[in-house]
Amino acid sequence: LTSFCHELGLPYFYHSDGYTWPIAKELFVESGVDGYGEIDAQAGMDLGEIKEKLPHLVLWGNVDCAKTLTFGPEEKIIAETKACIKKGAPGGGYILGSSNTIHPNVPARNFITMIKTARKYGSYPVKT
Repeated sequence: LTSFCHELGLPYFYHSDGYTWPIAKELFVESGVDGYGEIDAQAGMDLGEIKEKLPHLVLWGNVDCAKTLTFGPEEKIIAETKACIKKGAPGGGYILGSSNTIHPNVPARNFITMIKTARKYGSYPVKT
């Protein structure tokens, strides 16, 4: 799939939550993927560690959608969003997003809090 996308001049992002370290070499190095989306901290996938060990990947996600974005409070959403920006943004190659999806149980105000925080702290140069 990655090769086919590359033949078309398109990047390919591997998209999965969960704990992917046991197959990271195959998934993120040998397969030739360009990016990794969702990045599930609750499953043990630390954004900073991924950025350090796999610097060639564009990374996307990591704000917890199961607890933080669903239940808040606002201060925790802001703190977690800022922490993701601090870990992922230096050097580029990071797209802020949730650890999976913005599902129906995520209150709109919580999603908007994440977006407002990203706009305030997620521009280059990064202001964490």
